[in-house]
Amino acid sequence: MQSAKSKNHRDWLNSHWDSHHSLLEFDAVDGDTGRFTRPWLTVLKDRYSRCIVGFSLRFPPPSGEAVVDALRMGIRRKDEVLLHFGGITNSWECNGVPANVTTDAGRAFRSDGLLAASEALQFSIHFEPRRRSWLNGQIESWFKSIERQLFETFPPTVFPAAYDRPGTGERPVLMLDEANWIVAKWIVDIYHQQIDPALACTPARMWNSGLRESPSPLAVRDDLLNDAFRPRKPRPIPARKRPPLGGGSIEL
Repeated sequence: MQSAKSKNHRDWLNSHWDSHHSLLEFDAVDGDTGRFTRPWLTVLKDRYSRCIVGFSLRFPPPSGEAVVDALRMGIRRKDEVLLHFGGITNSWECNGVPANVTTDAGRAFRSDGLLAASEALQFSIHFEPRRRSWLNGQIESWFKSIERQLFETFPPTVFPAAYDRPGTGERPVLMLDEANWIVAKWIVDIYHQQIDPALACTPARMWNSGLRESPSPLAVRDDLLNDAFRPRKPRPIPARKRPPLGGGSIEL
């Protein structure tokens, strides 16, 4: 575990994944709890290819648990993911264990689950308090393209009920599984297939070309993944010692 300095780490596939978060501009309903609010999207982006390797869509504010959810998806092969979502045309080749993961330095991100996963799978975590300007611009542009394109690409005819449910203003209201499908569809069939000016090719093509220049992603057995990502009990916070009774002075 270390803090990221100046090195770009854009040397090969899976050399560095960056986690980023955005509060999306639509409302979602959790089918289990009936909760109704805007969801947070957490993505993991491979610096070499600019592919999105995994994501998590959750209601609580971003945290280490959201990064762990995205890691779980990112490391695994995507055959079962695509089969679960259905209706996605292109393949999603991204998988493997990253060498480095960068995330926010806030206390919420220093979760036991994230730290345990890094130890079990042998990747380094970089807690970065301030994103570098080049990275900020890259990710802000990416999230803006999501906001601009998501519902231009998926008009009311895709989920007509989303525009009939009680909502806030003119925002559509989706079930959380519908929102997950839209994000996955947009990543795999649209974003990964668009030419990135900085790459002079699509992220999907950059990933595939990287496979010829980099070591192939190592497959991780399911039992090792399940152990790396098993739920952990939060560490107890030690109680503060009480000052002695009797009016003695306390040194600070």
